[in-house]
Amino acid sequence: MLFVLLIVSEVAFVARQASGQESAQSNVEELVRKLGSDFYGDRQSAQMALAEKGAAVEDVMLKLLQESDDDSIRVAAISLLSRMNSRKAVPLLIELLEKSTRVTLRKAAIEGLSRYEPDSFSSLMEDYENLNESMKKFVVKLVEKMLIEHTKKQFHGGTFIIFPGQFDKFKKIRKAAGAAMRRLLEEWDSLEPEVLDPRALPILIAAAGDLKMEETKDVLRKMFDEGEPEADDAAAVSLALMGDRSRFDSLVKQYKEMAQEDSFAYATLAHLYHQVRDYKEAEGYYKKMLEVTPDSSIRANYACLLSISGREKEALAEMRKALATGLAAKEWILYDGELENMRKLPEFKKLAEEYGLVLEEKEEK
Repeated sequence: MLFVLLIVSEVAFVARQASGQESAQSNVEELVRKLGSDFYGDRQSAQMALAEKGAAVEDVMLKLLQESDDDSIRVAAISLLSRMNSRKAVPLLIELLEKSTRVTLRKAAIEGLSRYEPDSFSSLMEDYENLNESMKKFVVKLVEKMLIEHTKKQFHGGTFIIFPGQFDKFKKIRKAAGAAMRRLLEEWDSLEPEVLDPRALPILIAAAGDLKMEETKDVLRKMFDEGEPEADDAAAVSLALMGDRSRFDSLVKQYKEMAQEDSFAYATLAHLYHQVRDYKEAEGYYKKMLEVTPDSSIRANYACLLSISGREKEALAEMRKALATGLAAKEWILYDGELENMRKLPEFKKLAEEYGLVLEEKEEK
């Protein structure tokens, strides 16, 4: 008797399950029909309901994207697939952007692709030169976003750092990065402070020189010639790193003349030579400046020069002096690439603990 009851119960359960599946399928089909409704309210409510179902309707949306004759339905499918981060949709959206002649679909594809993480398009970025113009524009926007996010990471404890190799992660996508950097520098004045701290401009300019982004040369020349705030010295250095030293040499001559009456010009000369990797010349000016004033920030920069020159023990001694004489910002010491040699010394750990510098496993570049 119990056995029979169990069989009846199981049959009833399977029937209910099948009925539920049919009901769910019917519900999805109804929502899909509403995506093409003439009424905005119907379309919006259908999108919201389908979005709540998430991955359960991914295959349905993919089919709509590929097969529907209604552009409004395909646009809705693009929106839903990108919001659920569907990896299957990426090649379809790229194909739309490359081949579709319909402006509405191309625009939706760009918006949809922009919701994905940039790493999803590494192959596109590496093949930048062979892309059509629409795809190039899309890739440039993605790389701009990457450059901005990477630049934000260069701020530590209220100050920012600049060092060789700081943007090496962009070497593999050098052409795309160059185009994106040029666009960022051209549109710098219109960039909202909440998007990127205005103090970040020298970081980006330094990266352009470090990666030899020839595409940015004319923009940098313009910045220097027009006296762009916070940019002229950095632009001269970046251009010098790319082989155009005329503005750098002019700037150096100007500061050398100033140094005859104002010894604090030595600090700028030290900085300029340091940034163009002329460490011997830079060291001479650091020493001259430190004879005038034991400024802790200048001494810390001198420690950076010593460390990157392979004189890490001397660097540690200078950094200890800088900290002892009241170096205000300290956290950057843990991340500056020029100090890597110094940080490897066993004695550095003791110095870091002494001044409350917490060593963490973080990406330095």
